[in-house]
Amino acid sequence: MLEPLSVRSEIRAALRQHSDGRTGLSAPPSQFLKLDGQSWLYHVKGAFSEADAVAGVRVSGFPGRGMSGLQMMVLTELATALPLAIVATTTLASFRVGGMIALTIETLRSKNAKVLAVVGSGRLAFGVVRAVQATTPFGAIRVAARSTANAERFCATLAAEGIAAPTAVKDAQAACEDADVIMTLTDTQAPIVQAGWCKPGSLLVSAGGGQECEEAAILTSDKIFVDDWTQCTLLGDIAALNKAGKIARSAIAGVLPDVISGKTAGRTSDNERIVAIPQGMALLDMALSHFAYKAALKKGLGQKVDWPLGQPQ
Repeated sequence: MLEPLSVRSEIRAALRQHSDGRTGLSAPPSQFLKLDGQSWLYHVKGAFSEADAVAGVRVSGFPGRGMSGLQMMVLTELATALPLAIVATTTLASFRVGGMIALTIETLRSKNAKVLAVVGSGRLAFGVVRAVQATTPFGAIRVAARSTANAERFCATLAAEGIAAPTAVKDAQAACEDADVIMTLTDTQAPIVQAGWCKPGSLLVSAGGGQECEEAAILTSDKIFVDDWTQCTLLGDIAALNKAGKIARSAIAGVLPDVISGKTAGRTSDNERIVAIPQGMALLDMALSHFAYKAALKKGLGQKVDWPLGQPQ
């Protein structure tokens, strides 16, 4: 039902709607439920699409490091708020992250880009490589992880799926130096990628929730693009810089929905060093959940339930 090319199409369509002002995000775009001293965390965000007449609220619950948790999207009719479906989004999240980063790389990489550096070896990073290689493949992929063993396992899994060119390297520096595109997707709170590893003409895509890059790697770039400014002030590299008063909205060259839709110029020279930070928009979770919901209806899948309707006021 879901594969990289169909995901790419759905994400591009949702971004175009957003660029045209036909969608909305929750305000604030993310809310967190956390109790001091506890390992669990809940993350809630929502969006709506006028074109599809649907709204959605994504709820994620994380019991702690290394533990699986809750990931679901509640879809409703936009006009009535009547529920349409509850969609499990653990797998959809991997497709969403992969599809968005693949579109970002496709749009902003230099025309002669051949080497992709991947920092991180989790499930989401696997989805990114899978999506990138299905749309704009690289001739070489260098993978760095917490350990060389993790990077080797990651590459073996890619190779078993027929994804060519992954190579495990000893550390992030070995992966990033001289790479045309650097993609980071980790949970680190200690900067990994250094500015000196980012060559002229490179694209750095930072998509983790912590601080993955040293400040200079972002602040000395020629252009910075984000998916949503407000969301990026809550999580990731921009959040740390903004909190320290080192970056403001005026430093951002544009938002990725406008760049991918062609409304805002992206790369204008192969010598530009560009940073892109897609922190994740609930709009895309909703779009893919709606796509899965419609596909399930056509196939007669899912479990229908009666919902107690409220009385008109």
